[in-house]
Amino acid sequence: MSEWQLQDAKARFSELLNVTLKNGPQVVTRRGIAEAVLVPIDEWRRLQESSRPSLNPFYWGRVRGFKTSYPNVTKSGDALQWTSVEPLPARHQCGL
Repeated sequence: MSEWQLQDAKARFSELLNVTLKNGPQVVTRRGIAEAVLVPIDEWRRLQESSRPSLNPFYWGRVRGFKTSYPNVTKSGDALQWTSVEPLPARHQCGL
């Protein structure tokens, strides 16, 4: 991953984009401090997709009897039950 000073990145943006597409992410610095990264769109989409929570463990656990690795999820018949790991603070509890 190469570093580009902000003024160079602005002046030579087309080159920065071409280098990014060819070599991968490029860091843009301001006053010597890394401030941003230019990433190819395919890599960005892959990162976005991998950061989304998935319900697959719950689905496959129900369909195939697969044990979930989530310690606060238990299976009762066909239903999944979610239990809180820690008690909720008083401000989150309902009471009249």
